[in-house]
Amino acid sequence: MIKLQNENEVIMVDDSDLDLKIAQRCFAKSKVKNKFVPLMSAGLLFAYLEDVKTKKAGVPALILLDINMPGIDGHEALFRVRSDASFKELPFIAMFSHSSLESDRERAMAIGANGYQVKPISSLEYIDFFNSLINDSILSDSSQT
Repeated sequence: MIKLQNENEVIMVDDSDLDLKIAQRCFAKSKVKNKFVPLMSAGLLFAYLEDVKTKKAGVPALILLDINMPGIDGHEALFRVRSDASFKELPFIAMFSHSSLESDRERAMAIGANGYQVKPISSLEYIDFFNSLINDSILSDSSQT
């Protein structure tokens, strides 16, 4: 099960502006308090992760990677991120796709995804998905401070 790892950003990488806007609206309606960061390419994700390595940005709570993107697709992006020793073991990457093919899920998991989620069809399903990301231990830790 995919859970947020910290209170930092939730990053969604998708080449579809419409998919990003829908996800961002649903994210805003969810109970998740993390900041939502939409990125339209793997290249932008790599730049963000360079900022993480140089401590200009915090380690994301979760990265949602679309599989089907032009240029560098989600599988290749995941492979490149996991090939970097700084990100090899971090449990925060999930593939996020319209594909429900078992072969896509298996490939994603084999190259280092921590989860695989078929994109929700309705706004309510999207909101429910985002609410399911809430890690109860993060909530209880922040409520004690």
